[in-house]
Amino acid sequence: LIGFRSGTELSGLDLKGANLSGVNLSGVNLSNSDLRGADLEPVNLDNANLEGANFSNANLEGAWINDVKARGADFSNANLEYAALHGDLVDIDLSDAKFGGHVCWLQGNLTNADLSGAFLFNAIMNNSILKGADMRNTNLRNADLSGTG
Repeated sequence: LIGFRSGTELSGLDLKGANLSGVNLSGVNLSNSDLRGADLEPVNLDNANLEGANFSNANLEGAWINDVKARGADFSNANLEYAALHGDLVDIDLSDAKFGGHVCWLQGNLTNADLSGAFLFNAIMNNSILKGADMRNTNLRNADLSGTG
């Protein structure tokens, strides 16, 4: 298992299409990095700074992305099946993203998030803040929205 020390500075990198499968990225700074189409199945991004990062069309199946700073990050069209995404998710783009599997988590402050067209089958979203979130054409089948506001 390859990994980086918590706090490692990786901001602004061009990692388009990179194979980072199984890499431990816990606590790293990936702010404003370009990870479009990258393979990140499964990675640990717990406590990472993902603000402004672009994960569009990336494979994050089974990823642990907890307690992150991800304001303005782009996860559009990303595969997040069996993933856990939790933290500061204000202005995040999850349009057409695919969550699902037996269980997956999407929790935190999702103020002004773009969830349009997202597939959130079985998503646990309880106690999340969804103020101003765009949820047009979002599939929430079997999702847990208890306590959301």
